[in-house]
Amino acid sequence: MYIPDPVELMESNIDRMSDLVDNDGNYPCPSCGKKFDIETGFACSAAPDADVVCPDCAPEWFKNL
Repeated sequence: MYIPDPVELMESNIDRMSDLVDNDGNYPCPSCGKKFDIETGFACSAAPDADVVCPDCAPEWFKNL
């Protein structure tokens, strides 16, 4: 049974996220689906491969932490 290396998993997640960014730098929010400029988003955690939520969803997303 193959157990993936944590670095492999992180790189895979980063590749997946970069595939979702369009040519204008817009990214779909994993919470609401709205596309937004990824530079204005908020990382869901401190992990380098964390999803990024839009500014509209950030208050709700972080409220329960």
